[in-house]
Amino acid sequence: MSQTSVTVRKDVLTPRSRRELYFATYHQAAHAVTAVALGCRIDFVEIGVDDAEIGWSLDTASMGDVETICAAGFAMEKLLDRLPEHAWSHSKVDRDLLGALHAERTGLTMNEQVLSERFLEGALWATAMLNHQAIRAAIDLLAEALSDSFDAGTSRVSGADVHAIVGPSMGSFRAS
Repeated sequence: MSQTSVTVRKDVLTPRSRRELYFATYHQAAHAVTAVALGCRIDFVEIGVDDAEIGWSLDTASMGDVETICAAGFAMEKLLDRLPEHAWSHSKVDRDLLGALHAERTGLTMNEQVLSERFLEGALWATAMLNHQAIRAAIDLLAEALSDSFDAGTSRVSGADVHAIVGPSMGSFRAS
């Protein structure tokens, strides 16, 4: 498997309300915790700046795992009862990332319908993971840390801190 490290820049606006910050932190925390649970290394998670970023290593990720990681933010927003049209529109960058990663790995480009189907399949797997008690506890802790970092003006949690925050609540959990 190729050694791939991804940094995703998302053109998003700084959250304008505590409600938007809530969804943004949980969205990014879901991506990061899902990636950790699937055995990926997290370099950092960032929220609420002109360009939000999440960096993770896909060294060990299968294409199915990539689909699940890309769709985890969308799945989390749905679990938090965000209006479906808002969750879907906010997942556009994640769907585009999935398409780019698929093309990079396979040399094939997916049309919008196939891309949406693959993304929604990933969201089903992500939802199953996000409903696990240990995963949800880790997401809660990381979302709180992201919110605290936003309030402190740094807006970033390092990979080492991500692993330190989520590790204890996840224990030995690893998705298979």
